[in-house]
Amino acid sequence: MPRTKRPLAELDPNEQRVPSTASQGAKPKRQRTNAKTQFEQSTFAGKYEYACIGRPPWAEDWDEDDLDEKSKLVWKKSASEHPDWKWIMLRESFDLLDAAYKDTDNRDPDTFGMYVYNDYLGYGIIEILENMLRAFNKELKPQKGKGYNYQQMWAVVTVLANYVNRDASMPYMMVDDGEKCERLNAMIGYVILTALNELDRIGQLKADSKFIDLGHVMALYLLFSKTHRSTEIEYPALDSDADGESAETVDWADALVAYAEKADIDLLDQGVSGIDETLAEVVGYTNIGKAKVERWKWTELLREYREDYLTRTTILALATDNIGGDHYDITKLEPEQRAKYAFDHKDPLAGLLEEGTVESVTTEAGLRSYGIKRGNEYIEEIAVILQRPAPVAKGYNANDILTTITNALRAALRFLPHGVLFFLQLLFDLHANLENGHEYLQRTRPQTTLVVIADGFLWLIMTVLSLVLMLSRVLGGIVAFSYGGPRTEVQLAYIGVVTLSLVGTLTLSLGWTGAVIGLVFALLFCAGN
Repeated sequence: MPRTKRPLAELDPNEQRVPSTASQGAKPKRQRTNAKTQFEQSTFAGKYEYACIGRPPWAEDWDEDDLDEKSKLVWKKSASEHPDWKWIMLRESFDLLDAAYKDTDNRDPDTFGMYVYNDYLGYGIIEILENMLRAFNKELKPQKGKGYNYQQMWAVVTVLANYVNRDASMPYMMVDDGEKCERLNAMIGYVILTALNELDRIGQLKADSKFIDLGHVMALYLLFSKTHRSTEIEYPALDSDADGESAETVDWADALVAYAEKADIDLLDQGVSGIDETLAEVVGYTNIGKAKVERWKWTELLREYREDYLTRTTILALATDNIGGDHYDITKLEPEQRAKYAFDHKDPLAGLLEEGTVESVTTEAGLRSYGIKRGNEYIEEIAVILQRPAPVAKGYNANDILTTITNALRAALRFLPHGVLFFLQLLFDLHANLENGHEYLQRTRPQTTLVVIADGFLWLIMTVLSLVLMLSRVLGGIVAFSYGGPRTEVQLAYIGVVTLSLVGTLTLSLGWTGAVIGLVFALLFCAGN
């Protein structure tokens, strides 16, 4: 029997109804405030006060003697006291920039009298830049219960602009992985676009913005674009029209100039020299469009970058995969590792880290004092080696090679769940260990029957693992191809399909003989890739 319907209540349309109150003891609803309101309730005081910096290397060519004297007078003074001084930043940016310099020193083998390999410092700086990307993303995506902190976000954006335009960061431009370097440069470009979109959302993309160094920071990113072979980036995530068609190509330098035009900011009047030619070559957009959440698809771009370039030291680190970190921080290495790479084969920090922490500070003259700090007191300085010794032959670390292979596999299998990636990395580790065991048994003398049998058993397992990993790469290529993957993955997919077809055909037509021939061909394919 259907339930009896309740009669409709007779309501007087002219009578104002009193809203029902929550039951006693119920938790009141949290009042939500939008990003613009949160910003308007914040202040530029304390660590978010603007202060003057010394004459930077990108300043106009004025009288250097007079300018250097004034740099000492205005150093860290409030920007409100020197309104004509163009080179300023938030006080928080001073601390973040000092931390970046400290991190750079901690990753420089020359500082500690060591030699690891030629690009060690370069990859260490990439690690620092990736940490800055993470810091920016943290402020862009505040955790639940925390509000937006646009001042902190802008402090990170400012430090990134200052850091990449100083000599300390240059070694990363010369690493052997040029593709990763260009990809990272593109991510840095999208940091400023994403930040400008956020400022536009809260009404601060204008000439009289409360972020009074807005034009200066924008000019610094344009100056940084000169180091690029290209400022264009094209990824599936940049289908900003959401029309489902192929991804559009966006030139972040053009978009940056368009933002400057929208804000009515003259980039040539920001105290940054060397951008006039670059500005003349930039096309710019006729209409940058309205601000909106994820205008530049930052979240998707960062996720793709992470999937392609994250590193992990163990196979158990899958739950906390991320870029950056402190893998290249020499002060975090084991003493045995530092001693191994030191010129005198002694740990350069022996007995020092127990007394305090390794710190560096920037003086008013822009020089860095580097030493051991306990509390607020420097107890011992570490001499910085100025002469670079003759480089020795570059060695290859097995873990680095394994990481490179694993990251290549992750790029092919980016659409598969983490459980599959965990299993495949486990197979990679097992294959590498078996290969070491195989080489050891090959060198063992005398070659007894037991040694030969053990070696043959290892070779058989290695063969099976090689086939499994080869098939994984093929399947990864096919998946990437079906999702419109990179050109290299498309080629890999075609080669994989041909290989599987050939192995199957030989097996069916020639039986075991064909299977062996197909197996040999597959192994050669593995070796070639």
